[in-house]
Amino acid sequence: MHDHLFYYFKSKLNPSQRGFSPSKATNTKFLPSAFDFVSHTLLLLKLRAYGLSDTYVSCLQSYISNRYSVVRIQGIYSTTFEVLSGVPQGYVIGPFLFHVFINDLCNYIKHARYLLFADGINIYFTVNSVTDCKFLQTDIDGICGWLAANCMKFSYDRTNHLYKEN
Repeated sequence: MHDHLFYYFKSKLNPSQRGFSPSKATNTKFLPSAFDFVSHTLLLLKLRAYGLSDTYVSCLQSYISNRYSVVRIQGIYSTTFEVLSGVPQGYVIGPFLFHVFINDLCNYIKHARYLLFADGINIYFTVNSVTDCKFLQTDIDGICGWLAANCMKFSYDRTNHLYKEN
């Protein structure tokens, strides 16, 4: 199934995405929390919006839905609960679905260059004026808007910038 999906989405996915394409693999670490926040409803809507057939969408819905989990802390188990968000990890299809889910994030970046990774995005922009600063802020605001609309969280502790004086 993964091969069929990869072939179908090959021309639909942003070429700046790194980490899931065999020819663009990186050493980027996967952060489970990013995968855990994927809204099942939004993912299925996005799959349909990309034109995936109802048969494939139904199959993928059964793959991500009706999953249950138990938490163990210091040898004590929680009651079983349904997993309502996230893509399964440990299989090649889970990261691929995450890739599809975040693909439209690039539509919100109008000025900066960027690379999407498995667990985040790097944006590159040289600021030489107040106008440049406003352009960069517009792109950051776009990313934050996308995160909010897609039920994802901004990771402030992993955010940094590079300052280089000429």
